[in-house]
Amino acid sequence: PAGTLSPVPTSTPAAGSSSGGPTGFAAFSVLMRRAGWVNILGFLWLAGAAIALVLGISRYLLLMHRLGRACTPVPDAGLIALYEDICREIGIRRPPRLMQSKKVAAPILAGILRSAIVLPQTSGSPQQTAFALRHELTHHRHGDLPFKLMMQAVCLLHWYNPLAYALRRRFAAVCEEHCDA
Repeated sequence: PAGTLSPVPTSTPAAGSSSGGPTGFAAFSVLMRRAGWVNILGFLWLAGAAIALVLGISRYLLLMHRLGRACTPVPDAGLIALYEDICREIGIRRPPRLMQSKKVAAPILAGILRSAIVLPQTSGSPQQTAFALRHELTHHRHGDLPFKLMMQAVCLLHWYNPLAYALRRRFAAVCEEHCDA
């Protein structure tokens, strides 16, 4: 009669199948037809990018947390004076903080928003220290850390592409070569 709902037809399970639906490649084929291969690939890309984002941020935050807890201001007045002289010589008006830590083996520039040069607690000769400070200050002056962050974003968006990681490694090498020149 008009206005009444007819019962939904039911299918009987196929032989050997408990769910009644296709299995294996047939199930994959049905899924691809229903969802569309573009949607599935988009979902896979998004899932990979999300995993890469979470891993990248957590690694960075853990490193900064460990480094931050182990850093102390440099107490050596002579080293601070050398640092200030090099900053003036290079033309840096707002230099990064100068810190030391037993967690680093070589001087590094760390931090995007509040950058700091972190020196190992035991340093080499005054000439080696001056060279290392110039090197790290050159990274700071050229804005290498924000560019490295952009390269990380490229790797995040192209997490499936090995060329993105090769580009990031090459970019880091060029930054180092440029600071040593």
